[in-house]
Amino acid sequence: MLPTALLFALATLSPAHATSTGRTGVTTTGCSCHGTASSATTVTITPSATTVTPGGAITVSVTVSNSTKTGAGFNAGVVDAGGSNAGTLAAGTGSKVASSEVTHTARQTMTSGSYTFTFGWTAPSTPGTYRIRAAGNAVNSNGASSGDAWALATTTEITVCAADGDGDGVTVCGGDCNDSNGAIFPGATELPGDLVDQNCDSAELCYVDADNDGYRLTSTIASADADCADSGEGVATEPTGDCNDSSSAINPAATELPGDLVDQNCDGAELCYVDADNDGYRLTSTVASVDADCADSGEGVASEPTGDCNDASSAIRPGATELPGDLVDQNCDGAELCYVDADNDGYRLTSTISSTDADCSDSGEGIASEPTGDCNDSSGAINPGATELPGDLVDQNCDGAELCYVDADNDGYRLSTTLASADADCADPGEGIATEPTGDCNDANALIRPGATETCDGVDQDCDGLIDDGAPGGSFYYLDVDGDGYGDPATQVTSCTTLSGYILAGGDCDDTRIGVNPAASEVCDAADLDEDCDGLAEDDDPSASGKLPWFVDADGDTYGDALAGSFCDAPIGAVRSDTDCDDSDSASYPSAPESCSDAVDYNCDGVVSRVDLDGDGWAACEECDDLNINVNPTAVEVCNTIDDDCNGVVDGSEAEDAFTFYVDADSDGYGDPTRPVFDCAAPEGTSASDADCDDDNPLANPEGTEVWYDGVDQDCDENDDDQDGDGAAAADDCDDTNPELIEDCGEDTGTDDGSADGADGADGGTADGADGADGADGDDGTDGTTDDQSDDGGGEDPPKGSTGCASSPAPAAGLGLFGALGALLFGLRRRR
Repeated sequence: MLPTALLFALATLSPAHATSTGRTGVTTTGCSCHGTASSATTVTITPSATTVTPGGAITVSVTVSNSTKTGAGFNAGVVDAGGSNAGTLAAGTGSKVASSEVTHTARQTMTSGSYTFTFGWTAPSTPGTYRIRAAGNAVNSNGASSGDAWALATTTEITVCAADGDGDGVTVCGGDCNDSNGAIFPGATELPGDLVDQNCDSAELCYVDADNDGYRLTSTIASADADCADSGEGVATEPTGDCNDSSSAINPAATELPGDLVDQNCDGAELCYVDADNDGYRLTSTVASVDADCADSGEGVASEPTGDCNDASSAIRPGATELPGDLVDQNCDGAELCYVDADNDGYRLTSTISSTDADCSDSGEGIASEPTGDCNDSSGAINPGATELPGDLVDQNCDGAELCYVDADNDGYRLSTTLASADADCADPGEGIATEPTGDCNDANALIRPGATETCDGVDQDCDGLIDDGAPGGSFYYLDVDGDGYGDPATQVTSCTTLSGYILAGGDCDDTRIGVNPAASEVCDAADLDEDCDGLAEDDDPSASGKLPWFVDADGDTYGDALAGSFCDAPIGAVRSDTDCDDSDSASYPSAPESCSDAVDYNCDGVVSRVDLDGDGWAACEECDDLNINVNPTAVEVCNTIDDDCNGVVDGSEAEDAFTFYVDADSDGYGDPTRPVFDCAAPEGTSASDADCDDDNPLANPEGTEVWYDGVDQDCDENDDDQDGDGAAAADDCDDTNPELIEDCGEDTGTDDGSADGADGADGGTADGADGADGADGDDGTDGTTDDQSDDGGGEDPPKGSTGCASSPAPAAGLGLFGALGALLFGLRRRR
């Protein structure tokens, strides 16, 4: 139990006093701080008007009633369709405005079990439907929430009307039911059957469809509603042409019913039933007639009976004479007339019975080939071939005699042997019937049998296996099965001599238990035994030992408090534990789950779950580290080896300052720039570099050795066919090892204008020098390369890579793996 001082401290923190001067925010959830919701408390909203123009004002009354309480409080507000506060509130009787709602200024004393609060509301400028919501509480003024009861009012709607939106001269408040359509207003002409309420009378002018078959007339009828779906009403889209509007079964789309002499589909003819043999019994198949009377040969009407099983012969039809046992259905009833074999023993009678089918093999049925002679057709065990049962006075085999049991001394106790009797009664000397008891131990002496009087003569007269037991002049003995020295009174016998297993002392109330007898001690036990045989057991016997203390469990949570007393068995509502700290609350008991929503010690350990040690606004049971203000479910995850946001993941890709790494599938130290991975530390199989141009090839990376012209960019410089780096691919360069020679050097003809080209050649340009050699200015031409000289002479270009062209300079050295990593790490950290 909680100490008195702690209970007082909790009582002073009770929210019941927090609302004595009003509280807002509960118009949809209820005043849970005032006890519980109760149907005994009613809250009603009464506005002075339910329609108002923009900016207009109304007065609203909120009445709180409860005949058993003394005080009242309330909360109310007005919201738009989205649930936001709307309009302007004003204080009224017992009310004040607070936090965009109205509430009580103080607890108000109810008169005759109710109190009415009022407040004012000025409508907003925006037309629409607004809702008044309210919650009220009825209190008993005891200074605590216990015993208080609250309730929510039914939401009341207020319409703020707009101007005439469709220009038809009528506003919504004036009764316009569709202010966006100028053809719809009170007084407009109603169009029939279009399901539009043009005159706003909440009803429709419908077409007549008296039989409701979906085919309307051109006449109309005023409906009581707007759907034209009531009986006798039709809409404009329904087809016309009904030839009989008093019957829904007659219309152009109706199904023709055969043989009723009615033209359902209005085609002027009839569909008739087939009666091919004209015997007055029709089939269920039909034939189209050329007229409407179904009286031609082979035609039948609906009133004719059905059931003709052979329409080719008038001799076979319902009503014909049935012949029994021939398995032919002459009268077309789907069954047969069978011989009677009620007991189904294969022996029939000469009488007959109607079967439900045609095989005469159902229960009680027989065919002509079965033999007759059954003397009892109500029992399958009695027939000429049955086995005779002895002594039952029944002639099973119908031979007129009986097989009887032997009772040679006619003392009424038979043997198990039998003899054949000359009649059926088993009443002749030496005969016995099955109902006679057995057990005769001497069938030659009628004085020796079960139940005979025992005498002290050394003979077992009553055939119970005991000699002289119960004989007059003997002593009373009791059978002592458990050997505890006390016998069962129900086993009393009288004997002339001492009997084995019997004793003279009786009184044992359970002769199967050695510990149960008049001399035993009463104890508490699971079987509730009366050990001392005094007629009392367990808690009914004051002398019982082993009783245990039990404690009252008032709240039914299996943990008790106050001592109920000492008992063998658990009293109703009592338990063995006295560790409940609040026996009035079933949610409070040792090991009960704690709640984050309040400061109650449910599990009786003296500690509550609702604590916030680090002051970050999250209770200890709601976060993962209540000693760190920077750790809670709304914190931002950063790289610090701490689960900052309490989602069970430490650092990882969600960390705000996580690094960017790249998947390195070929493990060459360079990652794929298209496959970034975010983490606080490099995951296995990733790289800080994103410079790999082929992450499936470990030989292709910025440090790879280029193999020229193989179609693979080993060093990731996007160049595999321009070895000298002069911008011309090998296919277009006469010498791809010399950056001074580009294009195809062997195509010059010497017909170019040498003067201009030669001047260019003097500048030392490779191609220009070659062209210069073609002209008259030979000196300029000789400034070119060997390739240029080859062109001057008109010879062929030397092969690429041969001594005929100068070698291109070696490519610049790479940064190396560690240099590349350093450059990438410089800009690696990111913010997300």
